[in-house]
Amino acid sequence: MAATWVESLRPLQKIDMRIRGLNCKKRIVPGEIAKLNAEGMASKQSVLDAKAAIQNVERKIHQNENRMSGLEDEIRRLQQKTPMIKKNTEYQAMLVEIEKRKRAIGECESDILQLLDAVEAAKVAYRKCYKEAENKIASVKTQIAEYKLLLSDIDQELAELAEKRIDAGRKIDQVLLARYNALLNANDGEPLTQVLDGTCSNCNLKLTPQTMMIVRKGGEAVCDNCGHFVYSEEAQL
Repeated sequence: MAATWVESLRPLQKIDMRIRGLNCKKRIVPGEIAKLNAEGMASKQSVLDAKAAIQNVERKIHQNENRMSGLEDEIRRLQQKTPMIKKNTEYQAMLVEIEKRKRAIGECESDILQLLDAVEAAKVAYRKCYKEAENKIASVKTQIAEYKLLLSDIDQELAELAEKRIDAGRKIDQVLLARYNALLNANDGEPLTQVLDGTCSNCNLKLTPQTMMIVRKGGEAVCDNCGHFVYSEEAQL
């Protein structure tokens, strides 16, 4: 059986370990929400990128169409000069220029056909991307809402535990409580730890014979290494 001073600290330590765990979880949540927001933004950006890909192909189509229009205008202007041409060499030269422009128009038409296929593929990719982003953003919103609810629940429980801690502290010797609180705030271990096979459960080092004698008698013993309170369930009270 553990000593009375141990039994007085146990309820408080149970509360404190719960508080510590909740605060740890509370510190993690904002980072998780930030990650989710980043994922949502990345999904939105992927949709913008997919839309930009469509616009880029459409812009190339328009450029080819404008070039074709310009080439056709040049052909008409050359043809309008036909009545003024007197020499056969000039006429042949004009035909060569017209043929060059016709070939260029043919190349534009070929490019446009390929670009039309490309724009359809880009639109298919956009629709897929949009749907995936829509699902992702909805999932992100749901998860963020759940995290915010979790934070609210944590805050509520922490407030309740704070009241319980005050009540538990009133039942403990104030000098002992002050020493316990100092250990609690000093590190992440449990201030009150059990001795198992002559070893402190907090730092896993052997206790000196003198300390073990105090432990066996149920006295307020502390570990020779880490300074934490140590006790045994088999103390001779």
